[in-house]
Amino acid sequence: MPLVRPDDYDTPVFKAFQIVEIRVRTLAKLPAEVDAVMERGKKAGAVITKQAQRAFWGGYAGYFQDPDGHLWEVVWNPQMEIVDEV
Repeated sequence: MPLVRPDDYDTPVFKAFQIVEIRVRTLAKLPAEVDAVMERGKKAGAVITKQAQRAFWGGYAGYFQDPDGHLWEVVWNPQMEIVDEV
């Protein structure tokens, strides 16, 4: 027996999941890189929704919404080492 039958797709619960939200997170190596990515997004038509600033947890982060409506979080986390792929 399948977990979901075709008739189930017409229920309010499944209809609620038809809306998909995408949030993109970009990790930066330095706080200055956060500012650079934010500026690049702005020049590409994004709307800054929260200016980059120091976060309560010790990092640095900002948010923008791209022209397609996707929310981007640009973050520098001093506790996370970013290693370039080989």
